[in-house]
Amino acid sequence: MATGNILVADDDSAIRTVLNQALTRAGYEVRITGNAATLWRWVQAGEGDLVITDVVMPDENAFELLPRIKKLRPDLPIIVMSAQNTFMTAIKASERGAYDYLPKPFDLKHLVAIVGRAAYLRAIDLPPDIDPGLEVTETFDPTSCAWPYGLNVAVVEIDIETCSVTVLDFSVFHDCGTMLNPMNVEGQLHGGVAQGIAAALLE
Repeated sequence: MATGNILVADDDSAIRTVLNQALTRAGYEVRITGNAATLWRWVQAGEGDLVITDVVMPDENAFELLPRIKKLRPDLPIIVMSAQNTFMTAIKASERGAYDYLPKPFDLKHLVAIVGRAAYLRAIDLPPDIDPGLEVTETFDPTSCAWPYGLNVAVVEIDIETCSVTVLDFSVFHDCGTMLNPMNVEGQLHGGVAQGIAAALLE
């Protein structure tokens, strides 16, 4: 079950009630408020693992509050909700550091999934120079590896009663390239056999 403390700010009492119930069922501790001032006080006190806030509230617009929150607690994920379902609203939310933006009305299951993803990423102990997120870029530039191009063909027979598989015939056609590392060839052939059999079974 999920864990964590969620701060919810929305001037609509019905929205607060629905979110409180849904997030509590999902395993979170939830604190709700109808104004930005209380939300800001909680954030200043170090409370909450995640914030869900409406844009328009009686005392302050969330877009004015977000920069202050991000400056004080840059790692605190903030999900912004708004009935002003426009492209510019989504852009503003992103520019001000929101983790995600949800136009109203929204699907509760979708919101709980977003909360779970944000809470999971925040819980990961990342190095200080890496921001939490789902995007990873790596570069692999070897100088002495073989890059095979080939074809794997398998003929298999499946016993429908026992589900046993018999390989009747198999052919591997590989071009190992011009830069050949002999230590890679055996692994390439084994991989090719597995790939061909798997493709035959899938079909």
